[in-house]
Amino acid sequence: MSRDVSDSYLKDEMLENLGRMTFQLLSELWITRDRLAVVEQLLADKGVVGPREADDYIPTADVAERLESMRKLMVDNVLSAPVRNNLSVSDLVAKGELMKRSEG
Repeated sequence: MSRDVSDSYLKDEMLENLGRMTFQLLSELWITRDRLAVVEQLLADKGVVGPREADDYIPTADVAERLESMRKLMVDNVLSAPVRNNLSVSDLVAKGELMKRSEG
């Protein structure tokens, strides 16, 4: 379903979709960076891990699977931003199930 271009900031549906995707990606990235910085600081303050340990970490199969599920959810969130208002109930249910699995 196409929206009326006069309702958009960028006056072009393709640019509007790209803008939504970009802002969704920026939002996801900022939330991740913010939380990661806090967690890293907490761990450093408590002497739990050193600064290079996260870079050298090799995940187990279970952790790798969970990370892959989380990556897929993030990609879906970013790429679905242009059509988010047009999601069906079954789309929302499927998305909720994916989120549950990624939270482990």
